[in-house]
Amino acid sequence: MKIHQIINNFHTSNTYILELTDSKVLLIDVGDFDQIEDWLKTNNKEVHSVILTHEHSDHCHGLNELYDLLKFDLYCSKMCAMNIANKRQNFSLYIDELEDFEISVSDTNIIQDMDSVNILGHTFKFIVTPGHSPGSTCIVIKDKIFTGDTILNGVSTPLNLPHSNRNDYYKSIEKLKSIIEVGMTIFPGHDIPFRFRSFEELAIAKKGNTNV
Repeated sequence: MKIHQIINNFHTSNTYILELTDSKVLLIDVGDFDQIEDWLKTNNKEVHSVILTHEHSDHCHGLNELYDLLKFDLYCSKMCAMNIANKRQNFSLYIDELEDFEISVSDTNIIQDMDSVNILGHTFKFIVTPGHSPGSTCIVIKDKIFTGDTILNGVSTPLNLPHSNRNDYYKSIEKLKSIIEVGMTIFPGHDIPFRFRSFEELAIAKKGNTNV
């Protein structure tokens, strides 16, 4: 399965494009609509489904435009689905660079913690990981894990946002310690993918550290 990375202009968040078949792709997070549309047209691909790692506007601000153009199935946690539909909870109301938005996708599949879903012959395992946001979720497919902002590349996850929760975050990291294995590739919500070697080498926010 080929994976392509689009670096979005707003907050340099990532959109990952996974080629599930010769013609159909799955998107993980949706940023710049124009970039995604250009890629789809250039490569003659159709969007089959979209997964959101969490509800923050830099990871979903292109979703309405994309859904208006191409109907698809959306997968996300219950809290993510609730918060993308609220311009205060997705933070777009407070961001000058974006027009505020609220998202409501009729074909939304609410995933539960540890659900496994088969999408066009590929198995996606969902790990609900609140902390950075209430709706945060990590997605595992074979030896790859898409972590959104729960695990980033070389920097600590921000936990000082209005609805971040440090205790939930530490519990989520403990859960991931039983799931992420040495050699897996981590696809973060920002920056480039990297190979996992140990949790000690990750920039995990320490308890009591407010500088995150």
